[in-house]
Amino acid sequence: MMMRNRRHSSVLFVLIALFSSILSSRQDLEISGNVTISSPGNIFELGFFKISAAETGNGDRWYLGMWYKDISPREYVWVANRNQPLLNSNGVVKVSNANLVLLDQSGSVVWSSNVEASSPRYPVMAELLSNGNLVLRYKEKKKKKRASLLWQSFDFPTDTLIPGMRIGLDSRKGVNISLSSWRSTSDPSVGRFSYRVEIQGIPELFLWDRDAETPIYRNTLGDVRFSLTNTSYALREDEKGLLRLKLTSGGRLERWSWSPTTGDWTLLWALPTDLCDLLEWGKCGDNSFCRLEQGMDSEGCECFKGFRQGRSRCVRETDLPCNGNGFQRLANVKLPDTKEAILARSIDSKECRKRCLKDCYCTGYANMVVDVGIGGIDCLIYRGNLFDTRTLTAEGGQDLYVKVPHTYLDKGARINTKNKLVIVSGAILVVSLTFAMFWWWCRKRILSDLQMDGGDTTNSNKDPELPHMDFGTICEATNDFCDSNKLGEGGFGIVYKGRLADGNEIAVKRLIKVSLEGASQFMNEVRLISMLQHINLVRLLGYCVQGADHLVVYEFLQNLSLDFYLFGDTERSRLTWPVRYSIIHGIARGLTYLHQDSCFRIIHRDLKASNILLDKDMLPKISDFGTARLVGRDETQTSTRQIAGTRGYMSPEYLYDGIFSDKSDVYSFGVLLLELLSGKRSYMFINSYGDTSLLAWIWRKFEEGRLLEVIDPIIVASLASPATEQNQIIRYFHISLLCVQRRAQDRPTMSSVVVMLSSGEAVPRPNPPGFCDHFVRYSSFEIGSTSTGPSADDSVLEGR
Repeated sequence: MMMRNRRHSSVLFVLIALFSSILSSRQDLEISGNVTISSPGNIFELGFFKISAAETGNGDRWYLGMWYKDISPREYVWVANRNQPLLNSNGVVKVSNANLVLLDQSGSVVWSSNVEASSPRYPVMAELLSNGNLVLRYKEKKKKKRASLLWQSFDFPTDTLIPGMRIGLDSRKGVNISLSSWRSTSDPSVGRFSYRVEIQGIPELFLWDRDAETPIYRNTLGDVRFSLTNTSYALREDEKGLLRLKLTSGGRLERWSWSPTTGDWTLLWALPTDLCDLLEWGKCGDNSFCRLEQGMDSEGCECFKGFRQGRSRCVRETDLPCNGNGFQRLANVKLPDTKEAILARSIDSKECRKRCLKDCYCTGYANMVVDVGIGGIDCLIYRGNLFDTRTLTAEGGQDLYVKVPHTYLDKGARINTKNKLVIVSGAILVVSLTFAMFWWWCRKRILSDLQMDGGDTTNSNKDPELPHMDFGTICEATNDFCDSNKLGEGGFGIVYKGRLADGNEIAVKRLIKVSLEGASQFMNEVRLISMLQHINLVRLLGYCVQGADHLVVYEFLQNLSLDFYLFGDTERSRLTWPVRYSIIHGIARGLTYLHQDSCFRIIHRDLKASNILLDKDMLPKISDFGTARLVGRDETQTSTRQIAGTRGYMSPEYLYDGIFSDKSDVYSFGVLLLELLSGKRSYMFINSYGDTSLLAWIWRKFEEGRLLEVIDPIIVASLASPATEQNQIIRYFHISLLCVQRRAQDRPTMSSVVVMLSSGEAVPRPNPPGFCDHFVRYSSFEIGSTSTGPSADDSVLEGR
């Protein structure tokens, strides 16, 4: 049986007050004697334990902790002072100033519950509950009133999760509660490994090594269920005995169950467990799965049916059409990463299949149970590459249905599907023909506008106001699109540098194999930019359509895009405070022009650091208008079914409901401003304190009055008058938080932002930003019972 055999000697609490578990202001708990504090039911025990010099190699270490009572060898479930051990046996625990504190022999505080509370109106008591939760609360005079909880150990887990404890996002504090391993079996301090909830779509649990940049393992939860109704992950409790989930110092996640009948712990499962689990993260790449071979002695990566091995990942052998598709079933697998997935509630397998077939962007689907005890089936729809999938050798996996063209299905499946289509097609034939004719007419009109008439690029009579450029001129300027002239790649094509015959430099964006949608976005960008003239907007020089090639020619900006400097390793030093100040004001003026001052009202919809180009003087110019929308001046908002933008910059109402307005751009500007001030990237932000987004981190620092700690060190080093300029930067943080308010109506307009950036007048106090939406939807991970409230029969330590 796998378990840690830890034989640590113990020195326990002595209770000064006879026949009482109450700790008053004149009564302390000292290290000595042979008494502990036990929970009701005698399941858990709280006291001091010692790790001897023989184990540490550097003297004795004393800790305040909790373990299972009367179970040997001892298993610790919580340690208070894990990073601050006592060096000798002279220690005291007391309740002081509404806090539980641990003092060393000199009276210095070694560990504290760190409760920020005013002078207590009622006595404060520390209490060990029957579920193993150590709580600190007010004891109110009226017994009928529920005591006020000040602090609880369940909010600060160490390496073990027990029923009632949780890990996940705390919506009140804006932190991500997680498990962290011991440094070693004889050192409880924080180790290398952590186990935490990540929100990148649907929340999932990830095992991380702090020394690595990628996760070690993603847990598809198995018998763990995620509930949207009570916003928690839950692991079903073992009714026959105790249950614990432990993260070992070696980075292994183990679930143990205690059987009173056998008097022993049983290992239910452990992760990672085999060669597929231990593969380097992302080794198999997209659209493939890991399969164990040769009796589990080796593993191999295999593309899904209908895919082939590309340079770094599996790609489709043929493009996936919008219609005429079926599904390839993979049984008993670990479902792919849900970063790009959508969860539809209470949808059965049949309806889930229909939704995926109707969704041209759907790449696969699966059905999964989410709510504990309800038994409902939910639909998981994938809309991107399928990543981190593997076959399972034992039961516990789920079925994944990968969308493929009908030509890749088995013959029997094709015949069955064909019969169904024949039956249905008679009823929808007229509608289908009408739709096809309408689609053909739209395509013909768009392609006509783009002058795709046999490759003739000289005829621009159909839109004489748009600046046309000859294809041969562009080829000559870019040296036939030579790779050495490549500046970068974006979502719609490749950007090249070129030089015209007169010596002027240009930037050419080349789109290849443009779809109907891409062609529309291409002309949308050309028409919009040709109508706009502003110093902070990129200038269009011309466009060209030659066969499948769609080309847009811009002025060349020597300093590339803002993200190259802001998030790069070598060029960040150029972004001093004066430079960032100029960039911030330039972007704000450019957006104000789009929203208010141009002849048309335009919503950009994809404002981000990579879409801000910098000229030779580091002046900013907003670019990439492919997804921009022109709206009426009397329209306060509009909606779309096709979400276009970048996660991390998109406002909540746009991301979740498809509703956008000029306030959506304001939100994106607020995120970009936070990135400029902090030097941190918004998307995929995570830190060692458990903050799950840049907004969450900065909001927490704002609430704590510690925004100076957030300022990019490059900015701090460049300040000419630190006292004055730091106040200005703090003011800009306030403005950025106003821009990222959860509700669109609470955000200022860009014209108001320009005024606030330029004036010294006080700005309103912001409310919590839009990241709180994530906390409300995905709150926590729980094992078993969710009750953490005090009960009437629990052991008590009191103070004043």
